[in-house]
Amino acid sequence: MAHLEHFDHGGGAPWIIDQWCRKLSEVITSMTQAPALAANDGVAEEVPEGSYYYEIPLGADAGSLIIAAPEPVWMAIGGAALQAVGLDEADAADTRNTYVEILAQATSNLALDLTRILGREITSLAGRDSADHDALHFHVASLTLGSAETVRVFLAPSAALISAVEQAAQPSGHTGQSKPEVQDQPAASSRGVSLPGQGPESHGKSDSVASSKTFDLLLEVELPVSVSFGKTELMLRDVLKLTSGSIVEMSRTTNEPVDVIVNNCVIARGEVVVVDGNYGVRISKISSLGDRLRVVR
Repeated sequence: MAHLEHFDHGGGAPWIIDQWCRKLSEVITSMTQAPALAANDGVAEEVPEGSYYYEIPLGADAGSLIIAAPEPVWMAIGGAALQAVGLDEADAADTRNTYVEILAQATSNLALDLTRILGREITSLAGRDSADHDALHFHVASLTLGSAETVRVFLAPSAALISAVEQAAQPSGHTGQSKPEVQDQPAASSRGVSLPGQGPESHGKSDSVASSKTFDLLLEVELPVSVSFGKTELMLRDVLKLTSGSIVEMSRTTNEPVDVIVNNCVIARGEVVVVDGNYGVRISKISSLGDRLRVVR
């Protein structure tokens, strides 16, 4: 279980803010290749007028986060990431989309910590512009971008999210319910065992293949794994025009899941995340067992 510090000084909200600030620092540092530091600066007296509010849900029953920032702030954050890849003159729409992507990655990484402490899977869902925020209590996240001046982002966890975290931190005797725990999955033997993801629809021939001794030999075979962000077609003359800083538009939007490909076969889809400075893919959908078996045939 993650250590829930600050619970004696204001409840679950400070812990959520602190964790999100750490994730935001990691994501921006990774994307800009320059040190970024975000820190919880306490409860906000007010959010600047005209700020852009963005809400990111965390599953069906875990509440959400609402992040607010004035235009100069989200322009500075998104612009820093774009400048790191050589785009010094991006328009406001691209800059805000980049800012939103940074928020999404930070919150997705926070969801991993929430999964550990709540004992159930918490997933960062697609965000949306927010207009319902009058009753929320915002905290200040002070962010320093490299050597630039410190800017302030405003963050408000929903009441449902704060309550879920606080209940997980209490001893089970205080709530009348056992604290949820993450159940370890039994180790799978390579012989006579159903593969992960196997359900009623995959019984029959797939069962016999999965439990066969011939299939056991394939379990040690290494296969190439790649992630596809999208695809496009270009004329040869357009390829020859590509230079450093050119943008190639893919077939996916920024909110669509990416494909996880094994041996030229799509076996899963998920969202791109940053963990400890490295890119990763959080799996959101797994292909059927039959489709995955076809990869090794």
